[in-house]
Amino acid sequence: MSLTSTGLVLNIKDNFLSEEDHHKLLRIFHDDIEWRYNKNVVYDGEDSPEEYALVTSIYSQGWVMQREVFDILKKYVNADSWIRIKANFGPKRTKVMENALHVDYKDTFTNQWTAVYYLTTNNGYTYFEDGQRVDSVANRLVVFPVDTMHSGTTSTDNNRIVINLNWIGSVVE
Repeated sequence: MSLTSTGLVLNIKDNFLSEEDHHKLLRIFHDDIEWRYNKNVVYDGEDSPEEYALVTSIYSQGWVMQREVFDILKKYVNADSWIRIKANFGPKRTKVMENALHVDYKDTFTNQWTAVYYLTTNNGYTYFEDGQRVDSVANRLVVFPVDTMHSGTTSTDNNRIVINLNWIGSVVE
């Protein structure tokens, strides 16, 4: 499924991973991951007690920090070169709040992509500068060019766990 409004095409894949691999990731992220407190969700110069998340690195600068997670994801994404993979844990809040729009990387290459993989279903979402919005549905992946302004939200009905992927290579078909 693809969404578009003002020229930006979002490639959305429901049931992206096999059910078995999705459940493996859920187990890992619920039982094995050590989360690190991050006082800002998006580094926008603001310092608000409402804007925080827990994060963990999976892959960064050539280093694999979470081997089992990395091995699952690389089966599904045909990357020529990985840039970064990290996970965000947003605890359930009292209201849905949008974080500041941002791009993951300002210096971009041809065929450089960003994806958000949703581990949990909740009433949060990813939104884009052009008004498009993708709901947080477990085992859904949304892919878009790395220089696309986007951001996520908090949720009120469940913890929001997403994996952000950045790579150079083919777009996920």
